[in-house]
Amino acid sequence: MSSGQGTGAAGTSYTPFYLTNVGQAPCTLTGYPGFSVLDSQGRIVQKPAVQKAGPGRSQPVAVTTVTLRPGQMAMFLVASIDTVPNPDCPTTFSGTTVQVYPPNQTAPILKAMSMSICDLTVGPVQPYSAS
Repeated sequence: MSSGQGTGAAGTSYTPFYLTNVGQAPCTLTGYPGFSVLDSQGRIVQKPAVQKAGPGRSQPVAVTTVTLRPGQMAMFLVASIDTVPNPDCPTTFSGTTVQVYPPNQTAPILKAMSMSICDLTVGPVQPYSAS
Protein backbone atom coordinates (compact mmCIF):
# COMPACT_ATOMS: atom_id res chain seq x y z
CA MET A 1 0.00 0.00 0.00
CA SER A 2 1.18 3.50 -0.77
CA SER A 3 -0.23 7.01 -0.69
CA GLY A 4 -0.14 9.90 -3.10
CA GLN A 5 0.06 13.66 -2.88
CA GLY A 6 -2.86 15.10 -0.96
CA THR A 7 -5.00 18.02 -2.12
CA GLY A 8 -7.62 20.17 -0.46
CA ALA A 9 -10.70 22.27 -1.08
CA ALA A 10 -13.41 23.96 0.99
CA GLY A 11 -12.08 22.87 4.38
CA THR A 12 -11.35 19.26 3.47
CA SER A 13 -8.11 17.51 2.54
CA TYR A 14 -8.04 14.51 0.19
CA THR A 15 -5.35 11.83 0.03
CA PRO A 16 -5.24 9.04 -2.56
CA PHE A 17 -4.11 5.60 -1.40
CA TYR A 18 -3.07 2.75 -3.67
CA LEU A 19 -3.31 -1.01 -3.27
CA THR A 20 -0.93 -3.14 -5.38
CA ASN A 21 -1.42 -6.79 -6.26
CA VAL A 22 1.85 -8.29 -5.01
CA GLY A 23 0.70 -11.87 -5.64
CA GLN A 24 1.32 -14.17 -8.59
CA ALA A 25 -2.32 -14.38 -9.72
CA PRO A 26 -5.02 -11.82 -10.57
CA CYS A 27 -7.19 -10.61 -7.69
CA THR A 28 -10.46 -8.71 -7.52
CA LEU A 29 -11.57 -5.93 -5.18
CA THR A 30 -15.15 -4.67 -4.83
CA GLY A 31 -16.39 -1.99 -2.47
CA TYR A 32 -14.88 0.06 0.29
CA PRO A 33 -11.69 -0.52 2.23
CA GLY A 34 -11.69 -0.21 5.98
CA PHE A 35 -9.51 2.77 6.90
CA SER A 36 -8.36 4.16 10.22
CA VAL A 37 -5.45 6.01 11.75
CA LEU A 38 -3.73 4.53 14.80
CA ASP A 39 -1.77 6.18 17.60
CA SER A 40 1.63 4.95 18.79
CA GLN A 41 -0.08 2.36 21.06
CA GLY A 42 -2.08 0.91 18.12
CA ARG A 43 -5.41 2.46 19.16
CA ILE A 44 -7.78 3.95 16.58
CA VAL A 45 -7.62 7.75 16.56
CA GLN A 46 -11.07 9.44 16.71
CA LYS A 47 -12.98 6.72 14.75
CA PRO A 48 -12.66 4.64 11.56
CA ALA A 49 -13.45 6.32 8.24
CA VAL A 50 -17.08 6.40 7.16
CA GLN A 51 -17.88 5.10 3.67
CA LYS A 52 -18.84 7.80 1.18
CA ALA A 53 -19.47 7.30 -2.53
CA GLY A 54 -17.07 9.86 -3.87
CA PRO A 55 -15.34 12.08 -1.34
CA GLY A 56 -13.84 15.02 -3.20
CA ARG A 57 -15.99 14.50 -6.26
CA SER A 58 -19.09 16.38 -7.40
CA GLN A 59 -20.87 13.10 -8.25
CA PRO A 60 -20.94 9.77 -6.40
CA VAL A 61 -18.41 7.18 -7.57
CA ALA A 62 -19.93 3.85 -8.56
CA VAL A 63 -18.86 0.74 -6.70
CA THR A 64 -17.33 -1.56 -9.32
CA THR A 65 -15.28 -4.74 -9.32
CA VAL A 66 -11.61 -4.00 -9.98
CA THR A 67 -9.48 -6.86 -11.31
CA LEU A 68 -5.74 -6.47 -10.77
CA ARG A 69 -3.10 -8.50 -12.54
CA PRO A 70 0.16 -8.98 -10.63
CA GLY A 71 1.82 -5.58 -10.17
CA GLN A 72 -1.30 -3.54 -11.03
CA MET A 73 -2.78 -0.98 -8.63
CA ALA A 74 -6.21 0.18 -7.51
CA MET A 75 -6.85 3.45 -5.68
CA PHE A 76 -9.22 4.87 -3.12
CA LEU A 77 -9.61 8.39 -1.76
CA VAL A 78 -9.64 9.39 1.92
CA ALA A 79 -10.99 12.76 3.05
CA SER A 80 -10.44 14.57 6.35
CA ILE A 81 -12.11 17.76 7.57
CA ASP A 82 -9.66 20.66 7.99
CA THR A 83 -12.03 23.14 9.63
CA VAL A 84 -11.07 22.75 13.26
CA PRO A 85 -12.44 23.46 15.77
CA ASN A 86 -15.89 22.06 14.98
CA PRO A 87 -18.45 20.10 17.05
CA ASP A 88 -16.77 16.73 16.29
CA CYS A 89 -13.20 17.97 16.51
CA PRO A 90 -12.25 20.59 19.07
CA THR A 91 -8.69 19.90 17.86
CA THR A 92 -7.28 17.60 15.19
CA PHE A 93 -6.49 13.99 16.08
CA SER A 94 -2.96 12.78 15.33
CA GLY A 95 -1.74 9.30 14.53
CA THR A 96 1.41 7.49 13.47
CA THR A 97 0.09 4.55 11.44
CA VAL A 98 -2.52 4.01 8.74
CA GLN A 99 -4.52 0.77 8.97
CA VAL A 100 -6.27 -0.45 5.82
CA TYR A 101 -8.46 -3.50 5.36
CA PRO A 102 -8.81 -4.16 1.61
CA PRO A 103 -12.44 -4.84 0.66
CA ASN A 104 -13.68 -8.22 1.95
CA GLN A 105 -10.40 -8.95 3.75
CA THR A 106 -9.85 -9.55 7.46
CA ALA A 107 -6.10 -8.90 7.70
CA PRO A 108 -5.05 -5.24 7.85
CA ILE A 109 -2.23 -3.57 5.98
CA LEU A 110 -0.29 -1.22 8.27
CA LYS A 111 1.81 1.68 7.02
CA ALA A 112 3.81 4.08 9.17
CA MET A 113 2.49 7.52 8.30
CA SER A 114 1.94 10.59 10.47
CA MET A 115 -1.50 12.10 9.91
CA SER A 116 -3.59 14.77 11.60
CA ILE A 117 -7.24 14.00 10.93
CA CYS A 118 -10.87 14.83 11.73
CA ASP A 119 -14.00 12.97 10.58
CA LEU A 120 -12.47 10.65 7.99
CA THR A 121 -14.42 9.41 4.97
CA VAL A 122 -13.29 6.80 2.45
CA GLY A 123 -14.41 6.19 -1.11
CA PRO A 124 -14.72 2.88 -2.96
CA VAL A 125 -11.78 1.15 -4.60
CA GLN A 126 -11.38 2.30 -8.23
CA PRO A 127 -9.19 1.22 -11.15
CA TYR A 128 -5.90 3.11 -11.39
CA SER A 129 -3.40 3.58 -14.16
CA ALA A 130 -0.08 5.31 -13.47
CA SER A 131 0.11 6.65 -17.04
